[in-house]
Amino acid sequence: MRELKGPQFLHIRTKKGKGYTPAENDPIGYHGVPKFDPTAAELPKSKAAPTYSNIFGDWLCEMAERDPKLSALRRQCVKARNGRIFQTFP
Repeated sequence: MRELKGPQFLHIRTKKGKGYTPAENDPIGYHGVPKFDPTAAELPKSKAAPTYSNIFGDWLCEMAERDPKLSALRRQCVKARNGRIFQTFP
């Protein structure tokens, strides 16, 4: 890519959980996990506190209700953590 002129876009496709069988079998469930014991193959229970993604998604929904011109870009993800905004305001 260094020899190519002008802006370039490199898209790398990965396989989630490669090398860890529980994650290979459940790539969505093991996406963005906290610290855990991989020998136990169990994820810790999630906290009841809202995540940054949830807070931002809720705020974005509120702003989109007020301003129909609002645009937002998101990363591609098989299952969005807070997909409500993109279901409500496609």
